Amino acid sequence: MSFAVFGVSKELAQTQAAKRLKAIEKAGVESAKKAVESWKFDRKLSKLDIAIKILSSVGEIPQEAYQNAFIELVVLYMGKLTPKQISPLYGDPKRCREFIDIAKRYGAKQLAPKQCIRVQDPKKAGKFKSQWNDIPASLMR
Repeated sequence: MSFAVFGVSKELAQTQAAKRLKAIEKAGVESAKKAVESWKFDRKLSKLDIAIKILSSVGEIPQEAYQNAFIELVVLYMGKLTPKQISPLYGDPKRCREFIDIAKRYGAKQLAPKQCIRVQDPKKAGKFKSQWNDIPASLMR
């Protein structure tokens, strides 16, 4: 049996935030205005809007505004991204609990241990597929 931990790592969120800000910076003033209009952010993210307005008026993002926008995007992505496998495969669910404790210290979010099981494919007789299922709490102790 294989067990692994799924979650959103801080590194993945930082990568996504950097890509988004780099795309805005590269696109230029007019494209940045259109991009901001199409984004669906909460109104809590006012610093990001300010950073984009600075971009549109000056032509490039000042370092302080860029850092503020970057931090806010990282926070947004930590809650928004789909959890992915962030641990190696383990043979024991207790190792997943240890990995989760360590990952929490380094800022990972949405952590969930899962087990890889083989399930018969309902569309093809005699064929099996791998599927990740949540681990019952009784196995995690």
